[in-house]
Amino acid sequence: MTWGLLALVIAAAFTGAAIYINVAEHPARLGLSVGSLLTQWKPSYARGFAIQASLAVLGAMLAALAWWTTGDGLWLAGAVVLGVALVGWGGIADAGAKLQIDFVTGELWSGSYLWGYLFTAIAVAATLLALVAAA
Repeated sequence: MTWGLLALVIAAAFTGAAIYINVAEHPARLGLSVGSLLTQWKPSYARGFAIQASLAVLGAMLAALAWWTTGDGLWLAGAVVLGVALVGWGGIADAGAKLQIDFVTGELWSGSYLWGYLFTAIAVAATLLALVAAA
C-alpha cells in the first residue's frame, strides 16, 4: 500500500500543478503584450515540462508498482492515465500548445487553453483513480 499512497501524493501534486497553470499562470500570461508574453512563455514552458513530466513518470511508476504488489487494476489504470498525460504533454499536445501570432493584427491565439483543460482533466482522473484504489 505504500507504493499506492506515494502514487496518490504524486498524482495530487501533478493535478495541483495542472490546475495552477490553468487558473493562475496561463490567464495572467495572456494579459501581457505579445513580446512580453513570448519572453515569459519560453522559460515557463520548459520549467513546466520538466516538473510535470517528472511527476507523471514518477507517479506512473509508483502506480505500476502499487498494481504489481496489490493486483488492483485501478492502480494500473492510474499508471496508464499518467502515462497518457506524459505523452500528451511532450508529444501530442505539444503541437496544439504552440502560440500562434497573427502578425498583421498583432493578435495572439493559444491552443494551449484546450490542451490545458484536457491535461487537467487527465490529471484529475489519475488522482481520483488513486483515491479510489487507496480506499
